Amino acid sequence: MAGAAFDPLGDGDEHSDIVPLALDRDPSTAWSSEDYRALNKAGVGFVVDATRPVSPTRLTLKIPTPGFALAVYGARRTRTPRSLDGWTKLGAKAGVKRNTSVALDAEGDRYRHLLLWVTSLPPGGGPVKVAEVRLRV
Repeated sequence: MAGAAFDPLGDGDEHSDIVPLALDRDPSTAWSSEDYRALNKAGVGFVVDATRPVSPTRLTLKIPTPGFALAVYGARRTRTPRSLDGWTKLGAKAGVKRNTSVALDAEGDRYRHLLLWVTSLPPGGGPVKVAEVRLRV
């Protein structure tokens, strides 16, 4: 799996260079958002490229900064949509824990890209960190 940052409501970059750290199967490394005191936009996150269309059922995450909320979206196109309008919501989770599982309802549809969209910060603000992402199909 490959990935890239997704920040269409900000400067367009949210630590793109370290997205691979959330996908490297090493829980001691992590993608990190910018350091926010308040999330003054609808969200921020990163895209996971499944490399081929899949019908996802669950996303498991290892989180060093628990307590935030996120939504998971899917996109069928080969290219990543540039705005949230091009995505289909598959699941959501509030109060994310250190080890979290998010059920995904793809309704049998197949998606090439998944978006982890952070919609609220951990208590007290600061960066959101995701150490590992595992996709079940």
